[in-house]
Amino acid sequence: MDVTQIEVGKFDYEEDLYNFDNVAAEAVGHQRVINPERKIILTGQTKSILRGDKYRVGQVITNLLINALKYSPKDAPVKVRIKKNREAVILSVTDFGIGIPKGETKSIFREFYRTGTPQKDKAKGTGLGLFISSKIVKHHNGKICVKSDGVSGSVFFMELPREH
Repeated sequence: MDVTQIEVGKFDYEEDLYNFDNVAAEAVGHQRVINPERKIILTGQTKSILRGDKYRVGQVITNLLINALKYSPKDAPVKVRIKKNREAVILSVTDFGIGIPKGETKSIFREFYRTGTPQKDKAKGTGLGLFISSKIVKHHNGKICVKSDGVSGSVFFMELPREH
């Protein structure tokens, strides 16, 4: 449903001020409750108030966490780090799974795209989460990307502009 709304320009966004650190902590907290056997580490702080849709930003963070948990070993931690620079807040989600093949790191943000890794068949998914996440981040004038060597995990980055 979100994809259809995005395609026809009817995806709803709220425009409010919100505490970025609180949104990140809430998303991490929910995943800790849902996945009590997993270690999710949250570090950093930005002390930043952003303008935008905190629900949609939380949706992006949640999607990144779910993917990291899905594609990494059960005994491996998932690390979430938040920080800021002069222009933006930056959230990174690091997993220690199988990684994303180098030639596919840009493609994974396309609609319905799923990597060709063997893990794909074990982990259910539609290939829509990162597509929707990229549209939400773009709406907020931000950036989303991934770094992976294709062997030892991935680091997803979300950057959202700060108001001055």
